[in-house]
Amino acid sequence: MNSFDIFLLIFMAYFTIRGVFRGLIKELIIILALVLGYLLGFAFFEQGSVLLMKSINGLPQTGARILSFTIIFLVVNIALRILGAFLEKIIKFAFLQTFNRLGGGVFGLVKSLFFLSILLFIIRLLPFAPKIMQKVGAGESVIWPYIIYFSTYLYQIMVSIFPANSVQDTVKHLMSINAITVFPIFKPY
Repeated sequence: MNSFDIFLLIFMAYFTIRGVFRGLIKELIIILALVLGYLLGFAFFEQGSVLLMKSINGLPQTGARILSFTIIFLVVNIALRILGAFLEKIIKFAFLQTFNRLGGGVFGLVKSLFFLSILLFIIRLLPFAPKIMQKVGAGESVIWPYIIYFSTYLYQIMVSIFPANSVQDTVKHLMSINAITVFPIFKPY
């Protein structure tokens, strides 16, 4: 075991312990709130911007779009977090707190592996990736091979969800079905 393994263990332990303290319900609600807030924000920001421009005289279209997205995102997040707090009260009342905390720990561990897998994917795209991996001691690591295995498995899942010939095709496909192209401040290419 080397210093790279110790870093990986600390990283995974942090997410696992945080998951135990938050519990599975809160962990899931936070991710659901972020994803749903993002999706609903992009799905309805245009309609919201029209309402805002009618309500606030002189509001520029770009400002109305950004404000509309922000309001939708925040409302969805607040509503889901209130729902999560209510569900946590029910779990405490039903004496399921232990299962909630254990589930949160497992979820936190999986989330740490997910983040490490994304980091691995990004590092592999760099032309000097072998030098980075050699410098941190990944070749002698005990834990790193398991993260590579998880990363490969995660990549296969993502390819099955977003089938495309390449990463660029996936991005182009997502941009074609996403309202982000309506934002004048975002230039996809």
